[in-house]
This record gives sequence, structure tokens and C-alpha cells, in this order.
Amino acid sequence: MHACNGPCRTSYLHYTTLQICKICLGTKYCEECLQLVKDEKLVCRDCSPQHHWDQEWSVPDRKAELVAERVSQGGGWVVMIGWLEGLRKEWI
Repeated sequence: MHACNGPCRTSYLHYTTLQICKICLGTKYCEECLQLVKDEKLVCRDCSPQHHWDQEWSVPDRKAELVAERVSQGGGWVVMIGWLEGLRKEWI
């Protein structure tokens, strides 16, 4: 499960982004809490404002299109079976 380590109570289903620290193993922040880290306003500091983060969630559309197709109704994504089978052959 992907959960923010900050003080927010945002459900993981409602993150606009989730960033993972490249230095602090397993430390993740949503957009709101990452700004608190950068502004040095967290009560409990698990991470430094000088650290760097990678975006873990959500996947930008241009990258998602490499492995999934957009569903016309609802705007969601469906993994392309061909890509999944290719990955399976490569790793199994």
C-alpha cells in the first residue's frame, strides 16, 4: 500500500501525486505534505528539504500509454495484454 508519511489523512485513492525520497528509504509524501517538508514546517522531520524525490504516483499519461490503453468510458486505463505477455516472457 502506498501511503503518505506526512500529517495529512488523505486516502491513497485521492492523492494527486505521491513522491518517494531518494535518500530516506520508504519515505513518501503527497503533494501537500511534500510542500511542508520543503518549507520545513513538519513537526516531526523524517526527511530533509535538501533531499530529492521521485514521483511514484500518479503515472504521467505519456508513460502510461506505453503499457496501457485508455478506456473510453470513465477515463481509466487497461493494461495491454501484449505488453504484459512480453514482460512475462522476459522475466519468467
